Amino acid sequence: MQTQKEFDTKRLAECLISFFKLMPNENQINRFVVEIAKQTLKKLEAGRGVEISTKDIFLEMFPNGDESQASSKLANLWKKLPALYENISIRLAEHAVNEFELDAYARPEKLESEGGAGNSVRYRLNAIKVNKELIAEPNPYREKIPHDIEYRAVQDFQPSIFAKLFFGKANEAVGIKKWVMIFTPIIQSVFYLFMVVVLFYALKKQTIATISFFYLSLFLAAIWLLSYQVIRFQRFTEDRIIIASEYFMSWKEFSLLQEIVTVEDENGNFLYKKIQLTKYVGVCPICNSRVELAKGEPDFPRRIIGRCYESPTEHIYSFDRITKLGYALRNYKLEAKSGS
Repeated sequence: MQTQKEFDTKRLAECLISFFKLMPNENQINRFVVEIAKQTLKKLEAGRGVEISTKDIFLEMFPNGDESQASSKLANLWKKLPALYENISIRLAEHAVNEFELDAYARPEKLESEGGAGNSVRYRLNAIKVNKELIAEPNPYREKIPHDIEYRAVQDFQPSIFAKLFFGKANEAVGIKKWVMIFTPIIQSVFYLFMVVVLFYALKKQTIATISFFYLSLFLAAIWLLSYQVIRFQRFTEDRIIIASEYFMSWKEFSLLQEIVTVEDENGNFLYKKIQLTKYVGVCPICNSRVELAKGEPDFPRRIIGRCYESPTEHIYSFDRITKLGYALRNYKLEAKSGS
């Protein structure tokens, strides 16, 4: 492990902040890491070194918090750091190499105190050397196609318990599971069609005076469910990607996708197709907030578009599942990027 002295600490901190813009801001562990990076930049600008005190971090994260709880509060967050970096280290390394042309990425380091008044725990950023042979190449389309936003796949989504059991840890369905995913909507559609036919003939025998509103409600519900399933199945098979079923998303999740992916070998030869749960995010070029994918209705029917967290109706962008690029859908005059 190499220390931050061997690398540009300012660039490491900026890279870390840039990466976490793609992560949920409401998670305290994410805010903890970002705050260390922000405080590092402030220290560098003031020429005061790069070690951050517990108090400085705590007051920024919890402005009205009890300072006597600062050490215990940050200690609890520190325990979550190994799990966080186990999840993000590969993507963070790719971000550092491909977006910032760095040879390392930043990870917070804890400097234990020697005890006594005024000797609280301090933190700093440590540089972790990257093995570039293991890093994926940057998006090959970014230099070819003008764009306003670039999306990246992330793993910090929350599938439902059912989705975890069905898709497994890899969040993908292959073999029998893939065909279950494809044929289940067909079976459901046949069932709803059967309900429509049965209820239609049941209602046909009744007059307006004797009509059963219960049967009528079931009939209308069956028609809606049938049309919903047919439309979703058509879009999934034609577009290869749709917003995931509600059964696959936890109650906090709303931008999870189910996508048909072609798997090829190293020579580009077809191997098989799989269905996977995916989440793509980007950074809004207007307000610098997180952009997540959502349905395009009502303004952009049938399309999946990127909606900014801060301005979801105005800061909206197209999404291309192949290039992972997009452009502004409102009349904003943005300088299109031909590269990053």
